[in-house]
Parts: sequence; structure tokens; C-alpha cells
Amino acid sequence: EGLSGKKYLSFVSDVSHYSFAKAMNIVGLGMDQLIKVKTSPNGQMLASDLREKIQQASSEGAIPLFVAATAGTTVEGAFDPIDEIAEVTQECGAWLHVDAAWGGSVLYHSEYRHLLRGVEKADSFSWDGHKMLGLSLVCSVLLMKEKSSLRAAHH
Repeated sequence: EGLSGKKYLSFVSDVSHYSFAKAMNIVGLGMDQLIKVKTSPNGQMLASDLREKIQQASSEGAIPLFVAATAGTTVEGAFDPIDEIAEVTQECGAWLHVDAAWGGSVLYHSEYRHLLRGVEKADSFSWDGHKMLGLSLVCSVLLMKEKSSLRAAHH
């Protein structure tokens, strides 16, 4: 249920990676504060459902803190509409993270780069080079839009 007494909510698609629930527990926000957003038949987060869930939560006094868009879901390889999701997060002031652990490498391919349209609007971006670049060792990258964000979070 979280430790702070406030409802800081995070929003992910209903097919997002299990690590988001684990992270909510580890950081003390509570897995109950992780809201699953509906997806289309092809596994993409529905920005309309995200907007509805955020509006409902806000009307009940909850604080929308974090939204994770997925670029390459684990099972279907679906890419969420980052541009549409960014519009929603800009309206409510939530942090936008793009989980591109699997699909981040499409940035290097001119034919598929469009799948990450809007990624420049994200506050953070994670990418696992070992998944699509053929690296033999685990190689993960976390990029932050604002240089001071990571430092501020740890101080």
C-alpha cells in the first residue's frame, strides 16, 4: 500500500514487464499504487484509457507520478504510442519513462525508427544493448532528459 500515506500512482500497460511491480514495492510506494492501463488487441497502451485512469485518480486525490511506455513488449514486441502518451503526461505533470529494453535498438534502423516517435519527450529511457545488438554480456543504459535528474534523486 506504500509508506508515505499519500497515493503516488504509477501507470503501466497491462502487458508491461513485471519489474515495474517489483520496483514499486522496493521503493516503498506499494504495488497497490501501480495502475494497469488497457491495451489494444496488438498490445499497445491505449492513451485514452491512460487519460481516463489519471483523471479518475486525480479526482480522488491521488497524485499521478510516473507513466511507463513500452517500446517492444516482452511477448508481442508491441510499441506503445509514445507521442500520445507524452501528451497525457504533459497534461498531468507525470514523469514519462520509456522502457525500450527490448526495442531501443530500432533507433539504429531507418525503416523502424518511427516506432519510437515521440521518445524525445520522455524524461527517461532505458535500453538493454545485450538484447538486440548481439552483445554477449549484460549491457543496460539509462538515459535522463535532464542532466541533473539522477543526481537530484540521489541527494
